[in-house]
Amino acid sequence: MIVKMKEALSRLQIDTWRINWNHTETAELFYIGRGADMRRAAEYTEAQVTVYHDFEFAGKKMRGSALVNVYPGMDDKALDKAIGEAYAAAAHVKNAWYELPAPVVDRQDAPEEKETLLESAKRMADALYSADILGDAFINSAEIFAEKSDVRVVASNGLDVSYTKYACKGEFVTQCTKPQDVEIYTSFSYTKPDTEALKKEAEDALRTVQARAGATENPKAGSYDCVISGQQIARLLSAYAMKANASMVFARYSQYAVGSSVQGEGVQGEKLNISLKSSVPYSAEGVAMPGMPLTKDGVLQNLHGEARFCRYLGIEPAGNYGTVCVENGSVPMAEMLKAPCIHPVEFSDFQVNPLSGQFGGEIRLAYVYDENGVHTVTGGSINGSLLEAQKDMLFSAERYGSSQYEGPMAVKLRNVSVAGV
Repeated sequence: MIVKMKEALSRLQIDTWRINWNHTETAELFYIGRGADMRRAAEYTEAQVTVYHDFEFAGKKMRGSALVNVYPGMDDKALDKAIGEAYAAAAHVKNAWYELPAPVVDRQDAPEEKETLLESAKRMADALYSADILGDAFINSAEIFAEKSDVRVVASNGLDVSYTKYACKGEFVTQCTKPQDVEIYTSFSYTKPDTEALKKEAEDALRTVQARAGATENPKAGSYDCVISGQQIARLLSAYAMKANASMVFARYSQYAVGSSVQGEGVQGEKLNISLKSSVPYSAEGVAMPGMPLTKDGVLQNLHGEARFCRYLGIEPAGNYGTVCVENGSVPMAEMLKAPCIHPVEFSDFQVNPLSGQFGGEIRLAYVYDENGVHTVTGGSINGSLLEAQKDMLFSAERYGSSQYEGPMAVKLRNVSVAGV
């Protein structure tokens, strides 16, 4: 397939291009209750061709680009038409000229497989259902996917890298029917099978749906110390990586600059120590991604992003990193949850705006810690500003991990607004 694409590019006399090729195999398990409803194996190949069109506009050198999806069944005529149209379209993209990433040649062999994809998926399913022991709260349904992808990136400048990546992801629904019928949806994603992490995720979800079924009170409106945990802390702290993306900085949506404090002045809480990690060795542009420090004691160390914006900012291309690793955290959760505070554990939809720093969501279940002990609430919402809260953050010693986050299980934020009764 790659040979066919190269031949088409040669026929069309296109000199500058990149091919991204991906062959994926999956094993998929679908459960209704504890019974396997269906198992399925899938295999597919997909490819994209990016073509670059150099031209001058108003006396300035431009480099336009366009991307086209290519399918295995396309004949030469269809291939020429699709790529030719993309090249013509690229002539209308008036991006200032920039240098593409330096060529790298690295053809990595696929690691030896210790188990089949189906065996990996089944092992994860066993871990998931091993947590289903509460009786009145149970796993209603689940979908589990184990994937293996062979990836290759080839470019006209001699770049040629390949590697194999794995993923284990899926979703499940927990349900509790008494004293009221409640369901909670949970998704998960790991770079490899992680039975312990999934079992804990399921245990937490079952306890949460059980508590939600018994929750009837609304929270009292006011300003609270708020503990954000699990998938929500991952989403919250990813805002720092988003604002450190070269595309955001170049467009001036973000004011981040290397050497500046991302938390502002007068930090009273923990200063952030964040690094970035990639689940793959190379970006889609063929840039090596060994990982990089993002902040040290709250001070920005690097920017990341695709080649065009990195070049415009005068830095070497680093690739778009997707996993945030946070080193902070020394306070046990039990100490963080001392009264008075609120700990929302399930939202209808938790949102974070990385530019404004605003975060919030409607509460499905939260634990309130006050002078009367601990009680569950539902309804209402939280709303806060990371820009204000980041100066006084406290992180847990307990850790949490997924395909996009490794770091403390929770963060305590001061003076978060809670809407309620």
